[in-house]
Amino acid sequence: MFTSHCATILIVDDSPENLMVLTELLSPSYRVLAAQSGEKCLRIASGKTRPDLILMDMRMPQMDGLEATRRLRELGCKMPIVALTANAMAEDRARCLAQGMDDFLAKPISLMRLRECLQRYFHPELPDRR
Repeated sequence: MFTSHCATILIVDDSPENLMVLTELLSPSYRVLAAQSGEKCLRIASGKTRPDLILMDMRMPQMDGLEATRRLRELGCKMPIVALTANAMAEDRARCLAQGMDDFLAKPISLMRLRECLQRYFHPELPDRR
């Protein structure tokens, strides 16, 4: 397990607003990297600065989150990948897990659910912004 002060999280989302909100939530406790496409995610995750965890949007232009995850796993990347999606149906979750993702968060993401998810991989100290 990693401690929160050294863990790096890569947020992959084509929405600048989603990137901004998640970065703001996570940056007090984690080192945050951002990518607005599946292609950029692959470059970052297989490069020198490998994240400890990826928060992956499912719907992006060109390369969606499922394809990016499949390619990451083919490259041997073993870090946890958490799906971020507005599609919260059981079959969507099953598709994400079948593709190699480790967890699933439905949008809009609540701070409580994000904290619970990250606690499975780290011991975070996310600020309580209620």
